Amino acid sequence: MNDIEPYKWLGVVALVTSWSAIILLLNRWDSDRTLSISHHAAKHKTGFLAMATLQSIACISFILFGVKWMAPTYELPLAFSVCFVVMALGLFVAAWVPTVEGIQRKVHNISAYGATLLLLPTILLVATSPTISGVGKVAAYAAAMSMVLIFTVLLAAKRAKNNYLYLQCAYWLAFDIGLFTAAFVHP
Repeated sequence: MNDIEPYKWLGVVALVTSWSAIILLLNRWDSDRTLSISHHAAKHKTGFLAMATLQSIACISFILFGVKWMAPTYELPLAFSVCFVVMALGLFVAAWVPTVEGIQRKVHNISAYGATLLLLPTILLVATSPTISGVGKVAAYAAAMSMVLIFTVLLAAKRAKNNYLYLQCAYWLAFDIGLFTAAFVHP
């Protein structure tokens, strides 16, 4: 085992921790499909603290996975690491700044939406890497196309906002499937 191999498994830790937090939040407290994950967390102090704590673990694990294992393993460009770190830090800030009225909402929204928008260039950098397997490239391109479609539906269809929670989860799930398929299916 080489020196960076343990960082590989932090990706799995991040994935499981993050989705467990979301599932816990939505199952333990009410789940209104018109609200974002963040809005659900902000409605309940205990839910907010649980979500922020678990997402912090996920963000730290995710950064180490992306920068210490995925980037060097697949010789991804510096732009990948920059997007990855800024995206994860945005999620970290969004986890700890609740989406409530005032300046907190602005900080949360800039962090959360900024991180969400960075997912697309991040997955495209993976998809266009010559060191990613064919299956990984297909998964990454499919993720990018799915994300663009979901984003377009959210912007264009007024009724889509009635299912914002589902579309938000689908957007993140597309990214996760694309990224982790590319990461774990070796050329």
